[in-house]
Amino acid sequence: MKSISRHKYIAAVASFAALICVCAKADDINPVKIGDQAGYVKTADGPLAVSVDMEDCTFDMQLSKNQHIKYNGPDIIFYDATQVASDGILPYLLQAQMSSGYSWSFKTRGHADLKWFGMMCENKSDFYWSANKKSLDDQTPETQQIMEDNSDRCPADFKNGKFSPNKKTKNLIFRPIDNNQWSGFIYGNPSKRDRSTLAYAGFCLIHNDSVIIGSMYDPDKNLTVPISFLDEISDSLSTLKFTDK
Repeated sequence: MKSISRHKYIAAVASFAALICVCAKADDINPVKIGDQAGYVKTADGPLAVSVDMEDCTFDMQLSKNQHIKYNGPDIIFYDATQVASDGILPYLLQAQMSSGYSWSFKTRGHADLKWFGMMCENKSDFYWSANKKSLDDQTPETQQIMEDNSDRCPADFKNGKFSPNKKTKNLIFRPIDNNQWSGFIYGNPSKRDRSTLAYAGFCLIHNDSVIIGSMYDPDKNLTVPISFLDEISDSLSTLKFTDK
């Protein structure tokens, strides 16, 4: 077998390293597409970049190691785990049909310590703070109920482009997480039994007319997720960038 000179070997290694570098940059430029469209996928596992299409909410986001995302339509489940979880473990969306829309919540499957959140896309017109008193009086009872539900999911006031705490966040951890593209906040309710864990948590982000609601809440069950998960959510959301269609 003909031997390879030292110089040629070094050149080959350098070329291979450069190729790896180019591929890594290409992954960042062309993230994995998540959604319902042809050529899109339903799941992705970090570390990698994803581009998510929830119809009225489209965004790019970076998944870190052990972070996973699953698109169900209309919701998305984000979770942190060392292994990919089966559908029998992941929380799921529960919807109740109404004449002018739907009411929704997430249900867990018995894994109270799983670190997760569900994401839904709403329009800012479905929030009390987007309407004046006259337009509120003209809304149907069903639409007003949707607004009331959303005020619980996004327990804050919104004025001059910023969220601020209101009476619903009185006993909650409340953290603004604004950036130069969107305004948002994250909140959590420490468990009464163990103040180092969360009974539930959530977040809201607004960009133009789009509102992403994040929820780690099961109305029928208190969770036991470490309170440090709020920091992990904030770090993940700091990579989120809305992509207008």
